[in-house]
Amino acid sequence: MRGAYPPPPQWSACPFIYLYYIYVFEFKLDAPLSDAMEQIDDRGYMIPYTADGRKLYKVGVVFSMGKRNVADYEVRNCSP
Repeated sequence: MRGAYPPPPQWSACPFIYLYYIYVFEFKLDAPLSDAMEQIDDRGYMIPYTADGRKLYKVGVVFSMGKRNVADYEVRNCSP
């Protein structure tokens, strides 16, 4: 079917896995940064990586429609 798009993924968090680090990103558009950080925790996006042994970081990024750029971001170290 022309112009059809696949359904969105169930998880909106995006993990980036490197040799010594794992970063879990949550992106928001014109929303508070706290919403992005809370969603990572509330939906358990980091749970599959907690036993991995690598340093674990969660990253919240907010884009501004008006600025057409990154409005705010935060990086938290969540390693035990």
